[in-house]
Amino acid sequence: MNEEMPDEFWQGVEQFNAEQYYTCHDTLEALWIEATEPEKLFIKAFCKLQWRCII
Repeated sequence: MNEEMPDEFWQGVEQFNAEQYYTCHDTLEALWIEATEPEKLFIKAFCKLQWRCII
């Protein structure tokens, strides 16, 4: 994985921490679509984690 994640990832983390789960999902999904492995898998796992917080 790259040493540095894009700013959009950290924006998603901030949204997650602010309990803005739907917004977080939209932010990370847009990033996931453009990502390559292994970042793609990492972002997917984070998206699944944030969905568990909604349920």
